[in-house]
Amino acid sequence: MLPKCLIKKKKKKELPKHTDMEINHWFLVVWPYLIAAVVVWFIYRCCCGGGGGNGKMMKAPGRNYRMPRNAFESDPKAYFSDLRK
Repeated sequence: MLPKCLIKKKKKKELPKHTDMEINHWFLVVWPYLIAAVVVWFIYRCCCGGGGGNGKMMKAPGRNYRMPRNAFESDPKAYFSDLRK
């Protein structure tokens, strides 16, 4: 058997301990980028039609609401006959 002085003990690797100050600094660095990304995404969804998928819209003739343009252009005669019912 080997003497204790020749046996190397394996040191357990400890995870780094983060102080509250380091965590607060991380939030201060990340939050502006996160907020900017959310704002850019929101503007894209609202202004650029990102994900709308309804196609072009138009004011419905004879009514006060908007409707898909292709529904009207595919059969205007049927639209007006349904309007008069």
